[in-house]
Amino acid sequence: MDNRILIYETSSLPEAEILRGWLESNGIAAFLLHDDCGGVSPGLTFSRGIRLWVDKKDEQNARILLKEFLEGTWEEERHESDHGMEG
Repeated sequence: MDNRILIYETSSLPEAEILRGWLESNGIAAFLLHDDCGGVSPGLTFSRGIRLWVDKKDEQNARILLKEFLEGTWEEERHESDHGMEG
């Protein structure tokens, strides 16, 4: 993971999946790292957390997108900036 950087941690798998989906829908490859022993021990995910990683080259845009999403400001700012995305 030398070319990737940790940008977010949570104990909630649904939250992590939503955030990963948000980044990917905006053109940023995102990766989750967590261990629940193949679903046998979900408590491990809660105690150890889930880590969201992106490529280092995408770090700045990913942090902006996460901040907007978590603060609920993405709708208003979306019209002003598409963060380099077309469409």
